[in-house]
Amino acid sequence: MKKLKTVKFAVLMLFVCAVLFCMKPVGVQASTMQTINTKRPYKSYDITGDNKKDSIQTKWAFDKYVSVIVNRKTIYKDKTPIEYDPTVRYCRFENGTPFLFIESYGVNELAQATIVYYKNNKPKSINLDFGAYGWLYGVSDLSVSGNTFTVQYSLMTGSTGFTRLKPCVFVYKDGDIKRKGHNVYDVAALDRYTTGHEMLRTSYVSTARKLTAYNDITTKDRAFSIKKGAKIKITKIYYNRKTLLVGVEYNGKFGWVKGIKRIVAYKKPLFKNLAFGG
Repeated sequence: MKKLKTVKFAVLMLFVCAVLFCMKPVGVQASTMQTINTKRPYKSYDITGDNKKDSIQTKWAFDKYVSVIVNRKTIYKDKTPIEYDPTVRYCRFENGTPFLFIESYGVNELAQATIVYYKNNKPKSINLDFGAYGWLYGVSDLSVSGNTFTVQYSLMTGSTGFTRLKPCVFVYKDGDIKRKGHNVYDVAALDRYTTGHEMLRTSYVSTARKLTAYNDITTKDRAFSIKKGAKIKITKIYYNRKTLLVGVEYNGKFGWVKGIKRIVAYKKPLFKNLAFGG
């Protein structure tokens, strides 16, 4: 009899352990990122966040705009025509929040990249562009882990030329997807030409004219002046869709230099021998 009770107890404990092993906190799912075929509608994913499968369709053609249609409603359209096949990725955070990452390329391989997600049953978008101050030239090293989305992108600004940023991290918070660091981007390196016309990837450049650096992004208080031809290190970029500033280190001090729009980059550059294209 005692042996029978022991066996029953062992079976019960195995059952309890199995249940506990299979259980996971409510709302927690595996984070994921899947590339969606842009040639046909997808009906396997929930993008609106109501736990029901939606119809997700991408429409595009050469020299035309990319459009994303969800449940027969257009929720996104590119700003400029494309020349290459777009890539649409379905992503989901660990908390179950889904979003799309849309990547496309147009003339001169200029890129467009956008995060699209739903909040309160309405689509919202985050464009990874630099407006009148620069072009996006590509994204790489995309990943979704937990409730964060990481992407590294390259751009060409009128102020810094070809520039590679350090990985940007987007997080989910209070129903929104926001980038850590808000409007400040860390610079990994930029491309410039040597005196022998060879391409050099570096963070150091020489000023093309006398520049003024400011203490903070308000640009109200001057921090120091930088003489023409001085060697400085570019470490940050601030961009709020209205203004672009370049964070520089000079003689052990840090300051913000007012950026220039891409249209005047060739006529009045901030720095020498920057690499431009397009």
